[in-house]
Amino acid sequence: KYFGLIFEQKQIEQLNMWGIKRFFVEKALEIMDSFPTDGEDLYKWYAHLSSQLARESGIAWKNKTRQSVHLQTHYLWAQNVPLQHIKSEVIIKLHKFFNSLN
Repeated sequence: KYFGLIFEQKQIEQLNMWGIKRFFVEKALEIMDSFPTDGEDLYKWYAHLSSQLARESGIAWKNKTRQSVHLQTHYLWAQNVPLQHIKSEVIIKLHKFFNSLN
């Protein structure tokens, strides 16, 4: 949904969980690097992704910001940190999401 990708069942079955995690993290970093330097589109993308991941019931988020399902919370957080922090947070969130599937 946030990566603009469509997979067939057969494609997914050929990968292990490590390969899937790696693929999505690399794709997320590519997407983040493709946004304009003003950051607004990146902040919106990050807020939507983070809000959706916060809704996933299988993930035990311990940080209140990570737990928030509100777009504005994630958007404001992203506006106030360097790009590297946003990237790190996406990596952490994606790994936590995929680990929750096991």
